[in-house]
Amino acid sequence: MSSCYTITSDYDCTHVDVRSSGKWYGNEVCGNVNVTSDFYNYYGIIRNDLRKILVKGIDVSYAQGNINWSHVKSDGVKFALIRAGYGKELSQKDGQFENNYAGCKSNGVPCGAYWYSYAKSAEEARQEAKTCLQVIGGKTFEYPIYFDLEEPSQFELGKKICSDMVQAFCDEIEKAGYYSGLYCSTSYLDSHISDSIKNRYAIWVAQYNDKCTYTGDYGIWQHSVAGHPEYDFTNTGSIPGVDGQCDLDYAYVDYPTIIKNAGLNGFSKPDSKSDIEESKSEKSTLEQILDHVASINKKLK
Repeated sequence: MSSCYTITSDYDCTHVDVRSSGKWYGNEVCGNVNVTSDFYNYYGIIRNDLRKILVKGIDVSYAQGNINWSHVKSDGVKFALIRAGYGKELSQKDGQFENNYAGCKSNGVPCGAYWYSYAKSAEEARQEAKTCLQVIGGKTFEYPIYFDLEEPSQFELGKKICSDMVQAFCDEIEKAGYYSGLYCSTSYLDSHISDSIKNRYAIWVAQYNDKCTYTGDYGIWQHSVAGHPEYDFTNTGSIPGVDGQCDLDYAYVDYPTIIKNAGLNGFSKPDSKSDIEESKSEKSTLEQILDHVASINKKLK
């Protein structure tokens, strides 16, 4: 005997067994962690580890010196994340930020920015955000503005304080009309950032590896260091226009379209709603399920 139930947004979670045979042992679906391939195939949902790479990019700071962005663009780099600065003082603006921003804009390289944090409290993180906003004000960014959390002394403060700092920084950035996000390594995302924070903001995950093992949602993966003897997993060697080593990234989300359509990061919002198309790949797993179930219910009526 089979029953038909309507899944709505009132549900906190669901279990759907879509296998045609076999025994359910109760652990096939657990959050976003253990989901069988049958589940993904049935609903046509793309798993994180099988997602299509949209574009390849780099992230840079003062450490790369003067960059020839024309050569970078010619090499096929499709986006760049540039360090805007660090800490709480305006004097801590990255020494190459203005040059990197101008180079990206003049050569048509979409860019985002990140702020390296030394905050030890939510209030200090909020102050860092305010300083960051002073630095990036009047500019346009096709990619998010990220809170760079990686100092060991910060993680010693524990999960709650780390999560509170991320929220304080990102909320301040959002209030000013920017798309905000978090840069953090895989291990600390798992151990020191709450689920509510990871689900709330754009995630730029750092893991030098040939495969990203982070199981949560993320939009960008920092995967290699070009020219590094140990961490150049793509054997890139070097990026033309950049002296020395350089971090390499993959983007899985079309941030430029999302940001421009929403009128964020200094861009004006499009006048016509018809210009904005929602991509299925940008929907959450639950939204995709609800859409699919709705279409089935319509067919059954």
